[in-house]
Amino acid sequence: MQSMETKSLRLNSARVLFRFGLRLIVLFDFAMLGPHGYANALFALFIMSVVMCAALAAIRREPLFGPALSNWDEAVGYGYLAALTAAVT
Repeated sequence: MQSMETKSLRLNSARVLFRFGLRLIVLFDFAMLGPHGYANALFALFIMSVVMCAALAAIRREPLFGPALSNWDEAVGYGYLAALTAAVT
């Protein structure tokens, strides 16, 4: 039988993945409204998401390399997407 802590970590990680996907959908939608092109707007939104997630993680004092996904992991994901967007354009 799984411990309560393991279930809690899985639930927290699932919540972070859901939040990440939902934010991606919103970012893609808002990038379409950018006046300077889709790629430039998407890059700027990804950078803003990195800053926002890192600030939230610091405020909440989440562990950097914790056992479950956190805002730090989201910030890294958005950073990778920003780098990919910059490399493609």
